[in-house]
Amino acid sequence: MSIIITHEAIKEALSYPAYVELAGHLIGNRQTTGIDHSDDSVSKSAQNLLIIQDLLETITIQEQVIKILQVYQVPLTWLAITESWCIDSANSLPVIYKISQVNANIQLKVILRDSSSIIDNFTTRGSRSIPKVICLDAESLVVLGVWGPRPAELEAKIMVKVKHLNNAPNNDEIKRREKIRSIIKSWYNENQAQSIQQEVLESLIP
Repeated sequence: MSIIITHEAIKEALSYPAYVELAGHLIGNRQTTGIDHSDDSVSKSAQNLLIIQDLLETITIQEQVIKILQVYQVPLTWLAITESWCIDSANSLPVIYKISQVNANIQLKVILRDSSSIIDNFTTRGSRSIPKVICLDAESLVVLGVWGPRPAELEAKIMVKVKHLNNAPNNDEIKRREKIRSIIKSWYNENQAQSIQQEVLESLIP
């Protein structure tokens, strides 16, 4: 893939802890990242912050992942595109951050989707779905891999559910979104960050 991300963009991107701090500050002021500051988005961001804090304290990285990462010597930048209201980001980025901490050659940086056009180069079936994590050679910024917006098993499950809901009579958009969010929450709770750790090795370690 051609270079579409600049060193300036990487320099201006946030560290993951700085992103979490920003999200918490905004929530404290009844705001959220992105362009939608509705009560619903603020509420989702607040719920997500609790998920993030819990995962950062409790997540255990698999021994297999640690062994592979410890010997990796190529400097990489993982650029995550997100917003604080995104439930998939809340459940995946803390895990990816913890994985990045295993090896000093890997740095995770964060940009906000609605503050950048970078996501337009990494759409999912034409949608600006998040999170997306882009693996870059730290020096050349050549794109080496992409992960997101969610683990493959969950994505397949959501696609089936969306098709079912789209064909249902009297389809209420709010109820539809809540049903999908409920499925996402349940899946992450059951999976306990196992799938995403394997997918990171496949997609973000060239």
